Amino acid sequence: MSDYRKNFLVGLTMLLGLALLAVMIILFDKAPARWIAPNRLAVTFEANRADGLSGGSGVSYLGVPAGVIESVERDPKNPTRVWIHTLIDAKPPLPGNLVGKVHRQSVVGGGSLLDLEFQGDKPIGQLDAGKLYHADYVGEGLIPPEITQLAAELRGIAQSLRDNHFVENTNQMIVNTNQMVVEFNADAKRLGKLIDSANETLNDPKMKQDIKAALANIHTATDHAVQISADLEKISGDLSKKVDDVSSHASAALLHAQNDMDSVTGKINDRLEQTAKLLETFQSIAAKIDKGEGTAGMLVNDPKLYQSMTAAMQELKATVADLKLLVDQWTQEGVHIH
Repeated sequence: MSDYRKNFLVGLTMLLGLALLAVMIILFDKAPARWIAPNRLAVTFEANRADGLSGGSGVSYLGVPAGVIESVERDPKNPTRVWIHTLIDAKPPLPGNLVGKVHRQSVVGGGSLLDLEFQGDKPIGQLDAGKLYHADYVGEGLIPPEITQLAAELRGIAQSLRDNHFVENTNQMIVNTNQMVVEFNADAKRLGKLIDSANETLNDPKMKQDIKAALANIHTATDHAVQISADLEKISGDLSKKVDDVSSHASAALLHAQNDMDSVTGKINDRLEQTAKLLETFQSIAAKIDKGEGTAGMLVNDPKLYQSMTAAMQELKATVADLKLLVDQWTQEGVHIH
């Protein structure tokens, strides 16, 4: 075999070995570290930013190294959040009420560090690998996070004011206020003129005299009203007494009228009893007449007697007519009847 061919095979073998070594490094690069490294927990933190963090960045607890960052990725469900995957030392165990803060290690640039601290007054519980913890980005740490949060809130308020046209509305309000001030000044001037006119009117001697006279008249009218009120009260008392007297007399009169009414009612009852007896007598007489008893009964029930009486009446009427003719004849002949 020639030297050229030997060298070619040696070079090809080296290349294959290097490729195989690269594959093994990619597949098993962390395995040896796990075999010799201390036991660690895989814990994920959710943060708003992860500037300067990458795989291999440090994780500390109260300033003491406590693990490393394995990887950083965006939240697949929330585009405004990121996930920070870490490996935290299992021993000694960390508390469960942890919160993370992403700090810049240098003001001029460089990497960042995830610093862990407990919330509240004291550590509580134990770190859980299956739980998602919260972290905040605080940057270089020169400015307190409260001020940064306040600045963010102020930016939000300013944006809200711009969206609501606060400046334009304020300008319009100022214009309206100026207009109101101008109108108020005009009203104040008119009021001043009115006060001046009132002063001139009150300073007039004749007006003062008229006002005094009017006040005197009002005082007199008030006295008269008081006197009238007293008189009315007295009249009311007298009227009340008279009404009581009239009421007493009326009661006596009503009692007397009641007695008279009772007397009259008794007399009427007596007359009604007498009338009833008289009616009974009339009924008895009518019954006897109807039966033909007595003269009246025979007169009513006997037709012959009625016919006889009718004939007698006719004869009497004829006799009277003859007598009247005779008297008239005597009168014509000059015979006077005394």
